[in-house]
Amino acid sequence: MAIRTEHDVQAIAAKYLAGTIPLHQLEDEILPMLWDDDENSQDVLRLAGTIQLALAEMARGDRSLESMRTELATAIAPFKRVEQSR
Repeated sequence: MAIRTEHDVQAIAAKYLAGTIPLHQLEDEILPMLWDDDENSQDVLRLAGTIQLALAEMARGDRSLESMRTELATAIAPFKRVEQSR
């Protein structure tokens, strides 16, 4: 897998939150990042891990779908790119 940045992880999660990709695609893209720990930075691993934890908590019933979505939005908030006016 290619090396990812925090913004790559944020973009994947943002696509899910916007409804442009389904939940299973989010899982399919995030989980392999955790396996590539030699290739990805600690920041990527931390963000992907936070997302994966929220997904796992929802899967076992500890979080609602809405709570998981809120956790994703909170986790990616620092990485959102601010569009500059021209």
